[in-house]
Amino acid sequence: MNVFRIFLTGSVWLLLAAGNDARAQTAPSPVLTIDDAVATAMKGNRRVQSSALEVSRAGEGTAAVKTGRLPQFQFYFLGGEALNSINFTIPQGTLGTYPGIGPIPGHNAKISTPQNFTGLGLGQATQPLSQLWKIHPAVLESKIGEDLAQENLRQQRQDTAHSIRDFYYQIAQTQTQIASAEANVKYLVDLQAETDRNLAEQTALKGDSLAVKAKLSQQRYQLLTLRDSLESQKESLNQLLGRDLDTAFSVETQPAPAGVEFDIAAARQEALTQRPEIREARLQTKKAEVEVRRQRAEYIPDFWNQRYTPSARRMRCSVS
Repeated sequence: MNVFRIFLTGSVWLLLAAGNDARAQTAPSPVLTIDDAVATAMKGNRRVQSSALEVSRAGEGTAAVKTGRLPQFQFYFLGGEALNSINFTIPQGTLGTYPGIGPIPGHNAKISTPQNFTGLGLGQATQPLSQLWKIHPAVLESKIGEDLAQENLRQQRQDTAHSIRDFYYQIAQTQTQIASAEANVKYLVDLQAETDRNLAEQTALKGDSLAVKAKLSQQRYQLLTLRDSLESQKESLNQLLGRDLDTAFSVETQPAPAGVEFDIAAARQEALTQRPEIREARLQTKKAEVEVRRQRAEYIPDFWNQRYTPSARRMRCSVS
């Protein structure tokens, strides 16, 4: 009786596990649209994020160069105290004896220095004068570098979007081929069963049955190859999207694009205006011109307007 209960319980658990596996295998993957893929890549792609950080770093560099126009404040403080008190005596008449005055000093003078803290404070404010002309080209050059980083970000986004669309359409094509291959496999399985029945009834030749089996094996191998290619393409797309490589998804079957006519002259003009490579080349030319101005500004001598504000606490001596 106990053995029967154990067997029955194990059978129930096996059936439940098989049902869960079947539901997991038949669960459809979420559909990823082309627009969602591009939007996800703009947020999660590592190269796009790196280019965005370069833009932020260039902006911080421009702000740092601009601070050269501001005055600089420096403060110094020196302090100390004698380890031992200084004590000495000036004997009477050491400085001489004068008629009507008498000896100087008139009696033995004891001099001692107290152990007081002595400090010296110094404040300095420096304002660049001639350097302002030198700083201006540096600021312009830094802004151009910021624009170059922005164009690099645009270029990276365009390249990433192009790669996303390329992989997306490849996956859509592979999915269509897999669906066609699965239909062919199903047809060949039915054809093989029908051929085997005809062969058993001696209404078909042995060669016909072997030919159907060969085609079925070839179609199954092609289906396996297509599924492997689909998994590789999905991993590559997940990598571009910046997410886990094992993320399951499916793509939409894209219809054939409609024919659109373009004006060649207008398209060429728009490309000359909007292409990041051309914009970067123009910025590089402008940067070279600013660099020439910056080198010429090195001939200007440096003048600084400085103001010191010293404050000190001097050592006091007591004379007795």
